[in-house]
Amino acid sequence: MSIIRTGRNHIADIKPLTGDVALLVRIGKMKFVFPIHQHDEAIEFCKSLTDDMAAHTDVVPIDADELLRVTGTTNTEIMASLSEADREDIRQVCIATSLDVIRNCNDPKLLRQARTMLSHMDACAAAH
Repeated sequence: MSIIRTGRNHIADIKPLTGDVALLVRIGKMKFVFPIHQHDEAIEFCKSLTDDMAAHTDVVPIDADELLRVTGTTNTEIMASLSEADREDIRQVCIATSLDVIRNCNDPKLLRQARTMLSHMDACAAAH
């Protein structure tokens, strides 16, 4: 974590971990979300507000599950908002990952999950 000092306040900038997809900016009770690749924009946003606030600002990387909780949305809502091409790209990644698990994994639980995923996606594809 790094601390960025501003005129009369500071920004706590927490380093992202593998798997983080967004940045949660907290200023007092207010929360804002930035895509993980917009770190510089999130910091500039904080700098523009922090000195006018009583509370310091936190820039906290979050993973996909945390993002869903923070925004109050679901995977289904996100998928529905994507274009058909984006949904197909995600479907292809899921298929490739599931096949990789089946070929290379010995964990019975993961194997069942991968087979279930492939079976479900095949049924979804047949419905379209």
